[in-house]
Amino acid sequence: PNGCVLVDMLMANPDRPSSIIDDCTRLAAIGVPVAEYNLGWMTMTGYLMPQDSAAALKWLRAAADADFAAAELVLGKELATGERLPRDQVGALGWLLVAEPRLKSGDLIDKYHQDAVNGINALGFQLTPTQASQARDWAAAWDKAHPMRHRPEVRDLSEDGIALSDQNDLKGAIEKFDAAIKADSHFAEPLFYRGRAMLQLKQTGQARTDIEAGLAIEPGNKIG
Repeated sequence: PNGCVLVDMLMANPDRPSSIIDDCTRLAAIGVPVAEYNLGWMTMTGYLMPQDSAAALKWLRAAADADFAAAELVLGKELATGERLPRDQVGALGWLLVAEPRLKSGDLIDKYHQDAVNGINALGFQLTPTQASQARDWAAAWDKAHPMRHRPEVRDLSEDGIALSDQNDLKGAIEKFDAAIKADSHFAEPLFYRGRAMLQLKQTGQARTDIEAGLAIEPGNKIG
């Protein structure tokens, strides 16, 4: 998904590449996965920024560890070839195994699901049985530690927060939104609603940060 999540930023700022870099850097610093992915992709490809494989690996791993499927797929593909990131075929298979079900489950980038399947099949022929087993064991352990995002209990936390906000219990609402965001950093809804609550409390700086983080995840969301 080369640059797929940069499209909205580029359309909004076609003549201002420095603003794209600034926005990505600021949002990545607070752990927004799409911004981490953007920085990883740009430093890997040399797009708008100097090419830097170490920085690319750092940011792509940060986004992948937040369960951002585009980063998981890119890590799998790039680690397999070794052209733009250090070659690690066992690691590549591990990330592709992690990415495959996420790309199949309705992400905006689900059209790349076949890329993950093709990569898994190709590496299956290239790795030894021991190496393939290591990759599968790693992927299984990673999955156990990072359940698929937007779990029902996380949605419940966000919905509880919205209900409390409607009752004007802003403190209680923010506690629910905090818990939802901590449990799932890629879920935009609680970011948007926490931003609204912060605005009502006159905490405009935090409100702006939350709403911008939500829009970075879901650029077209009208809540923001």
